[in-house]
Amino acid sequence: MVDVSGVAKLVPTRDSFVAALDGLPAAQGAISPFVPGETVGAAVPVVEDVILAGMSASVAYLPATDSTASARLVHMATIDALDSAHVAEGSDLLVDLAVLGLSSGADREQIAADLTALCGAAEQVGMTVTLAGVAHEHLDAALAVHSAVSAEHPDLGMTVSASLLRSEADCGDLARRGSRVRLVRQETAEREGLAFTDAHEIDKAYVRCTRLLMAMDTRIVVATHDPQLIEIAAALAVRSDRDPAGFSFQFRLGVRPEAAAELVSTGARVGILVPFGPDWATYVSTRIALRPNSVLQAARAALGR
Repeated sequence: MVDVSGVAKLVPTRDSFVAALDGLPAAQGAISPFVPGETVGAAVPVVEDVILAGMSASVAYLPATDSTASARLVHMATIDALDSAHVAEGSDLLVDLAVLGLSSGADREQIAADLTALCGAAEQVGMTVTLAGVAHEHLDAALAVHSAVSAEHPDLGMTVSASLLRSEADCGDLARRGSRVRLVRQETAEREGLAFTDAHEIDKAYVRCTRLLMAMDTRIVVATHDPQLIEIAAALAVRSDRDPAGFSFQFRLGVRPEAAAELVSTGARVGILVPFGPDWATYVSTRIALRPNSVLQAARAALGR
């Protein structure tokens, strides 16, 4: 068994963590509770298990490169694979616009056209599509694409990161348009002046955004593992007299499964984010970069200890 303390010292940055994982022959298999594998074929059985447990699934592709063409094909193949396995209806496809070319300067109209095609294919099999969070520098463009495509596909969701200073205003704008909002605590690390950097301030911003969305009666996905934030969101839903069908909680695969099951037992709607793809190490390391206190815990998980 490899010494975890030695690996933990290699994880001060995302790049060093990725390198450490890539250097461990058994690491990919050990990380399977969090990322099932590199192909949608590996994700489908997990989606089936999620549904059997009374939850819904949101599937996210983790590409190894910025190949826009291959990402589009994988998204379409994902919809087909879930439909063939009879688990498409009620599931969600999480789409990163950066992967579709937003971060590399691709034509915005072409990105909107690709997203429109994905939304159409998803709707035909009973799925929804949600846009993943993007870096602050691409957020205005992402919101513009969302606005254009949601005119034809109103169930298109948008991820908002509560850590950004602008997010309360963005939540208000999306809610007034009747958009579905996936609220995350912190999606990307941003420099001071654009985002809250103190953990307590981020938590308070998350509560403010949740309160606003609950009060405006928009559809909200409360995507956090934090017990206190979940408790507050549930209380705000009661205070706002929200229909349980109008909001849900979302956990990442492998993180606090007992808490997800407990919420289901209370009648709450719960979704599980199921990621797959060749860039699994970067996915894990990004989560660690945003939550430094979980470095050792993640290293232990990757090593099976």
